[in-house]
Amino acid sequence: MEDHFTHQYFSRQCFERHQAREVWERALCAGALLFGLTASFAACLFI
Repeated sequence: MEDHFTHQYFSRQCFERHQAREVWERALCAGALLFGLTASFAACLFI
């Protein structure tokens, strides 16, 4: 019983961490895209 509970607890922790990482990666990706767009837009203005 205890082992099952521990396993469940760690699975939940792992799952939550994975979810958080996914959100973080999406945010980074969106930030990189936005930065790229802004940079190319700025380049167009300056050229």
